[in-house]
Amino acid sequence: MPDASSTTSQPAIASLEEALAALSAEREKVAELTRERDHLRSTHERLRLEFELLKRRIFLAKAERLDTRQLEMEFAATLAALDNLAGITPEQAQQDGEQRRGEPKASPKKPTGRRDLSKMPLEEERVEITDPLFEKLVADGKAERIGFDVSYKLAFKRGGYRRLAVAKTNYRVVGKDGESQVATALAPSECFPRSLAAPSALAHVLSEKYTDGMPLKRQESRAARDGAALDRGTMCRWVEEAGATVLVCGSSVYNSQASPRENLRALRAAAARVTV
Repeated sequence: MPDASSTTSQPAIASLEEALAALSAEREKVAELTRERDHLRSTHERLRLEFELLKRRIFLAKAERLDTRQLEMEFAATLAALDNLAGITPEQAQQDGEQRRGEPKASPKKPTGRRDLSKMPLEEERVEITDPLFEKLVADGKAERIGFDVSYKLAFKRGGYRRLAVAKTNYRVVGKDGESQVATALAPSECFPRSLAAPSALAHVLSEKYTDGMPLKRQESRAARDGAALDRGTMCRWVEEAGATVLVCGSSVYNSQASPRENLRALRAAAARVTV
């Protein structure tokens, strides 16, 4: 038969163990909350220090700035003292300031970049470049024209400079899958790629300089009278490039075994092929 005291002590022991377990869990919660509190305190302290640093930077920077109004007052006083020493009255100084404000401003900077020939008062001639293959497709109804890519060059014709509009035709072709493709006619080869001068303008400048002995400065003045804004620096580069091209052509066709007349004839033929 079990003892009565041991029977009564078992529930007490169980309740005591439950209380100890609950106490241990609460202690763990307290420890976790304590760690979170310490972390928040340290974060708050760092933020406070950063705030103080930012505030110091802002207010010290403001305190170190100069008061422009005070400088203007000092400058006005110094200027008045100088005018007094020079014998200039305040009314005369005011009139001089108004005259300076009324003076015309400096001319604007000369524009740079490629010239817009479309704005020059020149007679325009248009050349449309087409593609034979696409033109055949257009005739068969398999393609269509959708406009032009227009670029301008400076050309020369008897009577003065002209604006040459080079219009490359754009084509749209619909494939078998139903997707349309756009293509542009290829431009013919040029003497100097991306140059402003058409072959006629280049030939005119070279002929005027080396045949008629007209310097580029006078050619510039005459072109301005015709409405073409063509400076001598640009023409000088054309002449230099043409000379280098002819030199290359001459070195390629020169024959040491041929007579000078035959070499000159070959050089002229090579130059003609380049400038066409």
